[in-house]
Amino acid sequence: MAFCLLAAFLCCILAALIGSVTIAPDAAIAITFTHLPFIEIKNDWPASWDIILWELRYPRIALAMLVGAALSVSGATYQGLFRNPLADPYLIGVASGAALGATIVFLSDIPSAIGGVSILPIAAFIGGIGAVTAAYTLARMSTGTPLTTLILAGVAIGSFSTAVASILMLRSDPDLRPVLSWLMGGFIRAQWSQSLYLLPYLIVGFAIVFSYSRILNAMQLEEEYASSIGVNVER
Repeated sequence: MAFCLLAAFLCCILAALIGSVTIAPDAAIAITFTHLPFIEIKNDWPASWDIILWELRYPRIALAMLVGAALSVSGATYQGLFRNPLADPYLIGVASGAALGATIVFLSDIPSAIGGVSILPIAAFIGGIGAVTAAYTLARMSTGTPLTTLILAGVAIGSFSTAVASILMLRSDPDLRPVLSWLMGGFIRAQWSQSLYLLPYLIVGFAIVFSYSRILNAMQLEEEYASSIGVNVER
């Protein structure tokens, strides 16, 4: 754990210093402190360095760290729930459903934002929830909801969602760069406001996952054991 935190810290430092413009470490520290309240430091570095660090690199680093934390917690939750170290969001169709929801918004006449609120994340969330609901409903057709059946249903729903998204892209405008760029992800347009917008959702999500830590620990064993200590396995 300590090694991972140290490695992440070193990666953040390198990401801040290295790029098309290399910034000296002492200058980076000074620039950082100038943006803190009640601290004044003599400005003896190019003005462009301040813009590069505070407006470009630091927002990307902050957003990448938050997204990485979200992915790590969700991945650990999946692995604990399915007792599989290779489990990921594609396992029960969440990622594929989210991609389908975003693709529909991109390729339709639906406005990308309403009242200043972006529709893309909402559409992706609805698509992901819809895929999970469909997989769970399909798995419930058998007796109970065993994890194996849920995984198979999720794979089927994920493949179907991917196929539908591919058909929509093939039948749409030939310029698919905006769609593919969004689906692949990236932090090149990261801003401080995006990190501040994401942070409350992460805090709430982490708190919910932590509240289920005992149940997740029980689920890593057999379902029969989890049921014997009062865990509602199907729920």
